[in-house]
Amino acid sequence: MLSCRSDSMQSVIEWDSYLIRISVKNGKKRELKVLWDILHEYGHLIDGRPSKNEVNIKREKSAWLNAEIYIKNHSILMDNYKGFIKYKDECLSTYIS
Repeated sequence: MLSCRSDSMQSVIEWDSYLIRISVKNGKKRELKVLWDILHEYGHLIDGRPSKNEVNIKREKSAWLNAEIYIKNHSILMDNYKGFIKYKDECLSTYIS
């Protein structure tokens, strides 16, 4: 299932119910960024439930790679591929800094 959340700037998966919650707090997102977040969280679903509740850069990179593969397999999304890559890199940089 998919829902929006306005209580946090972070999108998450609620693993008990397999609910993807996409942040729209303070109008943070533009339409394509919401789509990129959905595909990123979908990437986490592909990888399966995490073994720990900690943020792991390897797991984040894998989820973004799964999203990228999805985009590459759907030509309608390729028009915005550069924007996806820029957004992915921005998001990943928040885990490194």
